[in-house]
Amino acid sequence: MKIKIKMLPVYAIIFFMILGVGLLKPFTGSLTWGSTDNIIMETGVFSIILCVIYLIKYRPRYDMIYLYLLLVFIVLVIGIRTSVMAGKNIYSYDVRMPIYKYSYVFLAFPIYKLLYNKVWKFSEFLNLIVKITMLSMLIRTSISLVQKFTGIVLFPTLAMEYATEGWIRNGWLRVNPPAFSVIIIPILMYLCYEEKVKKKKKKYIFYIVFSLIYSFLIHGARSVTVYQIIELVFIILCKKKSTKKQMCLFIFIALGCISFINSSIGNDFINSFFVGGDAGSTTGRIEALAYYTSMISQHFWIGTGFLSFAERQFTGKVGYIVATLSDMGILYSFVQVGVTVIVFYLLYIVRSIYVGKKIKNRDMDSNLYLLVYGNVLAIILTIINIDMFFGIYLLAVPFCIAIVEYASKQVPYNNSMK
Repeated sequence: MKIKIKMLPVYAIIFFMILGVGLLKPFTGSLTWGSTDNIIMETGVFSIILCVIYLIKYRPRYDMIYLYLLLVFIVLVIGIRTSVMAGKNIYSYDVRMPIYKYSYVFLAFPIYKLLYNKVWKFSEFLNLIVKITMLSMLIRTSISLVQKFTGIVLFPTLAMEYATEGWIRNGWLRVNPPAFSVIIIPILMYLCYEEKVKKKKKKYIFYIVFSLIYSFLIHGARSVTVYQIIELVFIILCKKKSTKKQMCLFIFIALGCISFINSSIGNDFINSFFVGGDAGSTTGRIEALAYYTSMISQHFWIGTGFLSFAERQFTGKVGYIVATLSDMGILYSFVQVGVTVIVFYLLYIVRSIYVGKKIKNRDMDSNLYLLVYGNVLAIILTIINIDMFFGIYLLAVPFCIAIVEYASKQVPYNNSMK
């Protein structure tokens, strides 16, 4: 009975994971509580409640994870205060939704404690992320396949999650990926290296190939596909203990690829190979960059406050909307809540590099550093185009934090330094 009680928070988190990747949307699409906005609200409230329970249960002591909680609390206070000062109603949709989104971070603390106390086994935790992500991607792939050959859109609420109707590229209906897809390559690579049975390794290799195909064909995101390949190669090079010269060459090539696909020239070149490509998307982003950068210069410390959908649109010289704030990566949060969110990201990045290096130096047989390095690389690449707090990858945020903090506690202090 005690084991079941201990597992209740795990079961609750699993339910919200399933809810967050859209696995229930085919059955709850017409129900109010199953809509995307309501799922965000429900998960945000759940994150706060569970975090408070765990903060009461575990007396606060010096631990880096509390700094994440403090920073996101500051972000919420700044966002609410600035929004109210700008004349917005605190109970309005434009203010409530960002509050729920940033509140996801609070879920990191309960997840971390469950992993650290071994209530939730780490391998089972990672394999669960893989299973629900693969199942969600399979359903989303089916939606696109059925639409291509019959014209029928199955499960519209899932098909149009963070998208518009008729979002098609090269004849395929584009369907956004589930939240954990942002870190799925590092997780799969870690599990593949950890697996000792060759036949089981093939399963993870298949999942990696499927993820890349999904990103390119179903999601239709060339930048995401390139980023995932970069993550894949980076982890392989780290595992093979490549020389500094090889790593420098890889970084140089990777930066070149990232710059090319995010430039107007690269975008036009790539779109020349596709039917119905959105050739002006990158040009619009570059034009919008100057506009949003000017907003940051005026509201650097505390941001503009939470903006409505209309306020996040940018109308270029052509006279119609060419970009939105959600297209501008990390600027999505920077513009609205100021520099504190940059500190939050820097904390995660620096902390991950530090923890990964510490594991690598002290435990030569551990692959955990590959997961930590892979995850932080995935986040860095992602926020070039999409902010983690926008919505698509939101659910992955607390899990990334929990993983790096769990990893920090697994360093064997008895081992001699390499």
